[in-house]
Amino acid sequence: MKVAIVNAERKVREYFVMLLKKYASDKPIAADCTLFESGDTFLASENFGRFDVVFLDIGPGESDSTTQSGHTTVSEGAAQTEHTTNADGAAQTEHTARAKRSNGLETAATLRKASGTAMIVLLTENRDHIRVAFSLHAFDCLIKPVSCQRFQKLMDDLCRYLFHDHGYLEFTADRKRIRLPLKFLISCQSCGHYMTVRDVENRSWRTRMTVSQLLGRLDGDPRFLSINKGIIVNLDHVSTMRDGFCTTKDGCQFPLRVRQRTRLINHWREYIFLKRIR
Repeated sequence: MKVAIVNAERKVREYFVMLLKKYASDKPIAADCTLFESGDTFLASENFGRFDVVFLDIGPGESDSTTQSGHTTVSEGAAQTEHTTNADGAAQTEHTARAKRSNGLETAATLRKASGTAMIVLLTENRDHIRVAFSLHAFDCLIKPVSCQRFQKLMDDLCRYLFHDHGYLEFTADRKRIRLPLKFLISCQSCGHYMTVRDVENRSWRTRMTVSQLLGRLDGDPRFLSINKGIIVNLDHVSTMRDGFCTTKDGCQFPLRVRQRTRLINHWREYIFLKRIR
């Protein structure tokens, strides 16, 4: 996994490297981490669209008026490179001027035009920027300061998108043990302590399982979305969301949660977009 961290503050860059090292230490992944002190430094790098994940600061004070150089390799699955320049005074002045003219949102927009596959994670202290994240098709928007727990959850979601572990749902129905691949699961609908499970072959099972138990077994898989009380659908099998209903590809309709219709539709559209650019 190629990761870029773009932030003016060295302490912040090092903090995210520490978080990444901690996450990768007990996971079967290798992270190649490159650090940038400004959006301009990032955009001036060779083939900046090569990164799988880009952590990009869009808060105030993101530009840095100094440049340094250095190469560092770290263990535990994460390789770190401090990517800056150590040019002469003229080149350094020009680079600094460019950094002052740009901002994180412009950098994100340029990156998105150059690469449709990069997973952009915005870093900000302003919650209003969360709305901007949707327009840039950002994967997520982290509010600083970022806790270790929040970062771990983000990385779990990122890895599921990048590596997509399909998995299975295991349950008992009619005294038989069923092991259903999640990619074949269309929907789950609860009634009391029971769950009706449907698959792509138009089969259905009734099993004793609560919504909380089901969500625990799905373990945050981004393919599945709770669209109403007791109703969970596989977004890979959704054909439309409109007029207050979610329609799956086999023609079944489920009502969308009234107060969250817009959010649910946006979530589905964002999922489809990210799936297409992967």
